[in-house]
Amino acid sequence: MCGIIAYKGERNAFPILVKGLKRLEYRGYDSFGILTLKDDFDFEKRVGAVTNTRIRKLREANIGMGHTRWATHGGVTETNAHPHFSCNKEFAVVHNGVIENIDEIKPIIKGHKIMSQTDTELIVHLVEEFAKNRDTLSAVMKAAGIIKGRNSFVIADKKSKELFAVRKGSPLIIGVKDKEYFAASDINAISGFADKVIFLEDNEMAVFNSKLDFYDITNGRKLYKKTQVVSAVLNEPRREKYEHYMLKEIIEQKETLRKAIIQEKESLLSFSDKIFSSSRLFLVGCGSAHKVCLAASYLFMKKIQAFAIVASEFSSYLDLVDENSVVLAVSQSGETADTLEALEMAKSKGAKCLAIVNMEGSTMCRQYESLITHSGSEIAVASTKATTAQFALLSYISGVKQDDIIELEDNIAKLLDEDYLIKIKKIAETIIKNKINNIYVIGRGINYATALEAGIKLQEVSYINALCFSGGELKHGPLALIKKGSLCIVIGNDINIITNAIEAKARGAKIVGVSCEENKVFDIHIRAPESAEELQFIANIIPIQVLAYYISILKGINPDKPRNLAKSVTVK
Repeated sequence: MCGIIAYKGERNAFPILVKGLKRLEYRGYDSFGILTLKDDFDFEKRVGAVTNTRIRKLREANIGMGHTRWATHGGVTETNAHPHFSCNKEFAVVHNGVIENIDEIKPIIKGHKIMSQTDTELIVHLVEEFAKNRDTLSAVMKAAGIIKGRNSFVIADKKSKELFAVRKGSPLIIGVKDKEYFAASDINAISGFADKVIFLEDNEMAVFNSKLDFYDITNGRKLYKKTQVVSAVLNEPRREKYEHYMLKEIIEQKETLRKAIIQEKESLLSFSDKIFSSSRLFLVGCGSAHKVCLAASYLFMKKIQAFAIVASEFSSYLDLVDENSVVLAVSQSGETADTLEALEMAKSKGAKCLAIVNMEGSTMCRQYESLITHSGSEIAVASTKATTAQFALLSYISGVKQDDIIELEDNIAKLLDEDYLIKIKKIAETIIKNKINNIYVIGRGINYATALEAGIKLQEVSYINALCFSGGELKHGPLALIKKGSLCIVIGNDINIITNAIEAKARGAKIVGVSCEENKVFDIHIRAPESAEELQFIANIIPIQVLAYYISILKGINPDKPRNLAKSVTVK
């Protein structure tokens, strides 16, 4: 959701913070704020994206922090943007998360003047209140102990020139390089700045003073944490020659499937053995990750009872979970709040918990037996290469041949050339020209999951109302919406889905077919790479990714940063 970066070291903080904020924008970009601290706080708060704003150069200082906001409590205004300040202007805060016990906190800070509509501001007033009778370290600990919900925040103390970075459920990473210290919501913000990282666990705090100290906020005990090198912190994400990260990440699918499946055999076998020695498998995820789970369930169901469940709905299935179950979570970030909560519930029932993630060092990666997809940083909010890599890994574990996956990657590489992109752009131009804002997407079997994922891409990237359903359900309600001029995207080319396409065409719909082969019912054919039947989820979603991308840029939408959405959803 929101993004945090903080710095204390020997260099000017301002340029480091600005660069870090730009890298964090995919976590939230409706407003931002930046602060430096020398003798006093100097700060700037603005509505809009960091990358589109000329930021006033702040006072040079070697301490500072910044924040990109994805609004929860309160509208998108400069007043609601972070940082927020205490009444006495001695403390400032930036925050990621949601406070769930606001009514419990408000009586404690009665008399404090609240300037914003945010829950965040309550944190800094709590610290101010408790600092009346104790040092800042103890005041921050006490405040953190009262706050409920998934949160992380950083407090700046003007007097002591210290930073206090706290994790309570939302990710916060500490970066280190010589005598420079960083705090960030994810590794991308500090890549190329730090060379080692320390992952805060829940209820832990880092204090940046003349050195780096760590504490358990539940008992005040000092902690000793080891630094580690994570490849992502050394490699700064770059857009290179591409206009947008989304297009770059689509093209990178020429090589990311292979990276996902060619890794340590023992880890892959361990996953497979745990799954197939269990009585039932639950695949949980949110958004695109859930569609990956649904597609994978078609493969696993050939050998084991398998359920694909939206992570936020997992509690409704908990009575089916026992010590003979495997719960396999899928998440790009490894920090998705609903998915982490599903794993926690599954663990309480004695189930074996596994995870497939893209971000090395994430919470899921550290707390559960995990496989990394090795797709590299995915910056665009809409997941493309991570989604297909997740499915490639799951399909391989389910028993799909490695050679089939590698052959598909080779076919993707042959397909995604300049001519292919131009053809799909022309189809996007036709959709724009005809002012089509409603699209129907149908598929069957594993391509039902593909249709649902296609809908997500069209919705989040190009702001098109995409209605997606199994082709067999067309005449059980949705057919009433089909009329002359309707656009129906048909995923696949099997006899049953073609029959459904004919039904839609008979009512006046224009049919766009996505498959490796043409069919006479298609008015427009978008070619998909050839693949084994089990891998059609990957083969058929890539053309839709490209189509959604071109519709978005033709409509003047930034495909990397769709409105109202954030890359890493760390609150429920």
